[in-house]
Amino acid sequence: MRKRRRKMIIDVTRLSVSPFAVEGIVEMKVEQALNQHAAMYLKGIIPKENGDLGVMDTDDSTVITVSDQDGVIFSGLVQDIRASFEGQVYYLEVWAVSFSIKADTDVISRSFQDAGMSYQQIGDLMAGENSLSMSMEASSLSVNHLLLQYQETNWEFLKRIASHNQSVLLPSVEDEKFYFGIPKGNQKGSLLSYRFSVGKNIRRYRRHSGSGVDVSPADSLEYIVTADDSVLSIGDMVDYGGNTLFVREAQIHLADAVLTCRYVLCPENGLKVPTAYNQHITGLTLTGQVLEVNNDTVKVLLCVDESQDTATAYAFPYITPYSAENHTGLYLMPEVGDVVNIQFPTEDESLAVALSSYRQADSDRTGDPNVKYLRTPHDKEIRISEDEILITAKTGGLYIRLNQDDGIEVFSQHGITVTTLSSIDMTAAGHISLSAGTNVILNAGLACSLNAGKGISAMAGKELHMMSGAETSVTSGKEMTFSAEKKLGMETKDEFVVNSEKDMTVASQKKMSLSSKEDLIQASDKKVKVSAKSEVAIACKSSSIKLDGAMDLKASKIKEN
Repeated sequence: MRKRRRKMIIDVTRLSVSPFAVEGIVEMKVEQALNQHAAMYLKGIIPKENGDLGVMDTDDSTVITVSDQDGVIFSGLVQDIRASFEGQVYYLEVWAVSFSIKADTDVISRSFQDAGMSYQQIGDLMAGENSLSMSMEASSLSVNHLLLQYQETNWEFLKRIASHNQSVLLPSVEDEKFYFGIPKGNQKGSLLSYRFSVGKNIRRYRRHSGSGVDVSPADSLEYIVTADDSVLSIGDMVDYGGNTLFVREAQIHLADAVLTCRYVLCPENGLKVPTAYNQHITGLTLTGQVLEVNNDTVKVLLCVDESQDTATAYAFPYITPYSAENHTGLYLMPEVGDVVNIQFPTEDESLAVALSSYRQADSDRTGDPNVKYLRTPHDKEIRISEDEILITAKTGGLYIRLNQDDGIEVFSQHGITVTTLSSIDMTAAGHISLSAGTNVILNAGLACSLNAGKGISAMAGKELHMMSGAETSVTSGKEMTFSAEKKLGMETKDEFVVNSEKDMTVASQKKMSLSSKEDLIQASDKKVKVSAKSEVAIACKSSSIKLDGAMDLKASKIKEN
């Protein structure tokens, strides 16, 4: 908690200045304001023998402390120091600021991605980096979104994130400490003063209300009060003018042994500030290495960070080239390890998005700008060149090539299945060739038809089978050829019809067998010719065999059964 002075009065005759040998204070001024470092100016008389020793021994770490018997009035770091000699008197002038200045020197860029972090944790981290301590009124407040410290000092960044809660930073004038949020001071009772001015800061009200600050016109009330000897701190509560007011600004001025205190008083809501932003973030793009991909978000290690825990990393929405609310568009997510761009479209870093990954190493695929690639790390690729489209599922093992000169090529090391719930039409101006190392099988649940304006050829290196559960029709306007080096089988459970408008020749270099469980009819309007180099057998197990018309039966031996 904040240390409070035991009384409101400073004994100007008992002030001491350390580490300088000041014999008397000619003038001193201490100023405090919201979000600003407290400042002090002091002019004092020093012994003649000291001369400029105090100046020579001072550096950027020199601390000056002004105190009385009740405690410290101001303690901070010397900013400037000067010794002068006027009218046989040596004077020392010192300009100093609160210790909070240590957090306002180094410009830093980094991110805070853990949405579970509290403002207290971030403030403690930064305070520790600058050898300070921090006190926060609402220590349980959580961030809940991405925070980016970009080219900001710790003080500038903390000031900005304090404004997320319409609050401020306030440095201590007594020690190496600052407050995140205005510390609630003690009730000081009624403030007696006969020198004051009262007004309403309408411009401040309009600016704050327009920025989303929860204020009303009544909160623009301001009293500027001058009091003798009454020392107050920012946040102290007093009764003045029939109102309960809070100290927003404080100034202590000591001159010629006379202490004057000037305060700006306002209602409690008058202490609030609008949300502040870092204008350098607008339009900023940072690179990040992908740590994890989930749905349409990515977690990344930003280039401004040395490390990032994946579990606590912020999930950036990933913007694809095209997407729509009705689930249409492209879904092309980067891979873990890829480098993506994180873009901050506005000054609000919580609206940052990830987009467009880019290649960091050279590749042979990027040598020709006329060739486009879409490729995954799993060897899947679409290659679009000037004359063809190549779709590859496995390099050298499975691909479809669409070439404007050579046509379409489909290659697979494994099977190819074509399935449709309707029909498949295959049409060629030239020929269609189906070849297999072993079997070609055509199955039909109903009819299977092969039609050709010229010839139909069916050939096999071993056996050729054609089967149908119903009707099988093979028709040719001209020539029809079925051939096999070994066995040619045609079977049907129903009627088997072979018609020809011209000559039909059935020939065998060895044995030919025509059989039927019922009638076997061979008929011709002209001539039927059956020939074999060895044996022709015509058999019927139940009825008769009819041979009508002119018939040539030629064989070295003819059997009739």
